[in-house]
Amino acid sequence: MLTPGERETVLRWSEDRGEGLSLYTASPRVFRRLEEAGFRPSRVSHGADGVPVAWEFSLPADARSWRRLRGALNKVFSR
Repeated sequence: MLTPGERETVLRWSEDRGEGLSLYTASPRVFRRLEEAGFRPSRVSHGADGVPVAWEFSLPADARSWRRLRGALNKVFSR
């Protein structure tokens, strides 16, 4: 199990390449909120015990995706 300091979430967006957004999270709480918002991970990393420990999402960089992402993350950070 990861410590709270290891449960990071990273959002990458490259304007130049037009690839959209890439979001990586090692936070089960962030993962659950993204899943509830309808996002599905493009990659799942598992620990030695086979339990998922990190998730990567590839998202289009359109206004609808931004709104859904913002809504999901707001639920994580507004307790």
